[in-house]
Amino acid sequence: MSKKVLRGRPSDHPYLHKDFHGALSFAVDYVEERFGAEALRELLGRVARTVFSPLIAQAREGGLEAMRKHLCRVFTEEGGEFEAGLDEGELVFVVRRCPAISHMRRHGYRVATHFCETTRIVNEAISAEVGWSASVDHDQERGTCVQRFCVSA
Repeated sequence: MSKKVLRGRPSDHPYLHKDFHGALSFAVDYVEERFGAEALRELLGRVARTVFSPLIAQAREGGLEAMRKHLCRVFTEEGGEFEAGLDEGELVFVVRRCPAISHMRRHGYRVATHFCETTRIVNEAISAEVGWSASVDHDQERGTCVQRFCVSA
């Protein structure tokens, strides 16, 4: 029997993060139903501070521009529709089509009741580490939101 060796680099393949959202959606419902909303908030905050520690370091160095670049890169890779505006110590990131919700619906994943709250919790956790404030106004049914990051005075 012959053996075939496949060689490649991650850059040789399309971005595959989207299926993570289905797993996250399931986890959000699971944790919230079994342990409560506060446990979900604590878990997501801890995960955000760990997973996004490189972004937090970049934001400390590069300010809101670092966050703008990060969000634009991620939403471009995932095929989202968005606009980003940075002015006077505020970053406003408008999501016209959420790639996570679009992907989950297209593939039949259940979208957690409070799925969009994960964005708010994660943004708040990251922002707290940098000394900013953050808010998210979302319409989960439409798959849209407005994320705001403000440099605290």
